[in-house]
Amino acid sequence: MKIAVLGANGQLGHDLLRVIPKEECIPLTRADCDVTQYAQVHACLVKIKPDIVINTTAYNRVDDCEKDATQGFMINAVAAHNIARACRDIDATMVHFSTDYVFGKDQKRINPYTENDQTGPLSAYGISKLAGEMLVREA
Repeated sequence: MKIAVLGANGQLGHDLLRVIPKEECIPLTRADCDVTQYAQVHACLVKIKPDIVINTTAYNRVDDCEKDATQGFMINAVAAHNIARACRDIDATMVHFSTDYVFGKDQKRINPYTENDQTGPLSAYGISKLAGEMLVREA
């Protein structure tokens, strides 16, 4: 089995590389593949033909995203969609991570959120992550 880890230089990617068997893992960084460019994502994944693609890429500078959401939407939404489309095209399974920032409207809540709870992001960062989830589902 081949497992591609996009965002391998980031915190989550780095942690995953420590537990995925080296012979199965293909670490990919921004230098290997610009996830904001569909053609690059597609070409990269076609070339390595992974069975599973783990997307650990994210623009998680929450405060910066509030000042200028462009970068957040490019990485958290557009790139996630690019990866999902490429995975669909090569019949690879995609693993995508979310955040609790996609919730927030129910501020009196005391129970943990589940996948079935209604979203309600309160920030540009949360909106960008929710947009990414929706685009992944669409693909």
